[in-house]
Amino acid sequence: MLDFDEAAVERQTEVKFEGKTYTLKEPTEEAVVKYRGHGLKNSKYVDGKLQADVGSVYEAQALLVSLCLFDGANPVGLPFVRSMPTSVVKAVFAEAKRMGKLDEPDTEETLEKRIADDQEKLAKLRDRGPKG
Repeated sequence: MLDFDEAAVERQTEVKFEGKTYTLKEPTEEAVVKYRGHGLKNSKYVDGKLQADVGSVYEAQALLVSLCLFDGANPVGLPFVRSMPTSVVKAVFAEAKRMGKLDEPDTEETLEKRIADDQEKLAKLRDRGPKG
């Protein structure tokens, strides 16, 4: 049985900013999808390598915070997060990622899968022959 009720304490924490208390909640799946998708927005492949748009990556950080930081029952919104000092946003972002386990460390299994996927991609590229 998977029981997520006991982990409720880890799903949110208080954030005090400028004399007011906000609630930082664990990212929902919807928030994570928006965050990861936004980080890839305007990215493109150049010579077989993904080049991310730096502005989109940084904006994704503020986006995730805006979706997880609440004032009462409502998310604070992106304009509010943009008005916060960078040091505060970075700290709240790091905590949101930790709560959502968005940066889980690699395991032997995940590395082997990534290597196998990359080897398969390389084999397909080689099968296509020289560019031209």
